[in-house]
Amino acid sequence: MKKWILLFSIVALAIISVIIANTHFSKAINNSDIAQGKQTVENFFIALNNEDEEGAKALLAKHKQGIFETSDQPHKWKPELIAIEYDNSSYLEISSETYKSVYGHDPHKAMCLRVTFFDNTQTQKTVNYFYLTKETKNDQWVIFDWGY
Repeated sequence: MKKWILLFSIVALAIISVIIANTHFSKAINNSDIAQGKQTVENFFIALNNEDEEGAKALLAKHKQGIFETSDQPHKWKPELIAIEYDNSSYLEISSETYKSVYGHDPHKAMCLRVTFFDNTQTQKTVNYFYLTKETKNDQWVIFDWGY
């Protein structure tokens, strides 16, 4: 009887460990995520330079899509992309409270990319951190926010 209880306990613990590991590692950022995120940022810069507002909006999170309506000169900013690097520093993560305050739940995945570009409006090289999110496993990466 004790052997069955011990065996049952071990199996139950193993199942719980697999569930926890799967939940944790399914949200881990992998090389494919990084490549897709970089492509999202690159496509955003291409859309900006081609004055393609709809294309740029499609790459932004829902709460950011109104930035073109609030700009006096939406086609003035034509940044020249120089470099995109993945930055996995924990202090650069989107806090779940920030995302949750906008959408009411946590994102499926989130990452930060360090983007270097020439800013034509300030005529200088600029470095910004672009925060990207995936709402669900099957969604595309979108730009949640950017800044210093």
